Amino acid sequence: MNPFFDIEPGLKELPSEFADRVGTLISIQSSKDKKKRLGQYLTPIEISNFISTFSFNDKEKLKILDPGCGIGILSSSLIEHLVMSKGKLKEIELTVYEIDKVFIHYLEHNLEYLKKWTSDFNVSLNYKIYDVDFVLNYAPILESCQNLFENYDKFDVIISNPPYFKLSIDDNRSIAAKSIIKGQPNIYALFLGISSKLLNNDGELIFIIPRSFASGQYFR
Repeated sequence: MNPFFDIEPGLKELPSEFADRVGTLISIQSSKDKKKRLGQYLTPIEISNFISTFSFNDKEKLKILDPGCGIGILSSSLIEHLVMSKGKLKEIELTVYEIDKVFIHYLEHNLEYLKKWTSDFNVSLNYKIYDVDFVLNYAPILESCQNLFENYDKFDVIISNPPYFKLSIDDNRSIAAKSIIKGQPNIYALFLGISSKLLNNDGELIFIIPRSFASGQYFR
């Protein structure tokens, strides 16, 4: 099946609704093997809208990171919530990571619609899409070198539904993040550990992870 199709937002359709509709169409055409290999679990819009309310940021300018962006539904829901909360928000810098070429094909289209939507509320949105592996790109920040740590941008809000699958010990990502690994690692824990290092002191870390993360030696 051809994974590429033409789709446009509907009249008065929210960016999160548009992203959800696009994501559903992509998911139908994606194979189970591909979803398992990339650990792809698209966030339902009900969950996306709910966890976006966990952010209480009230700054005029926000830097947001979505490290496993998918089609952009979490970023869209979060930004909708922040914009419609009618705070002081005037400017957003959004950074997203996604390695699936099919998703990226539509992601920019979705974020352009989100940008247009925010402009109707007099909020400026600028975004950057990175098509590189988030863990490999940021793993050096896990080391203790303070000078290295200061070279990375920090974020006010980091929101993610990270990929979920176990990594072998000899996987490049396991090797790169060895300083935080106990036993056989799961990719989502590396996303969480690295993101915590990228957060501003007063920042918000909003993740969808298994509740088992909070217990046991495996996750210590």
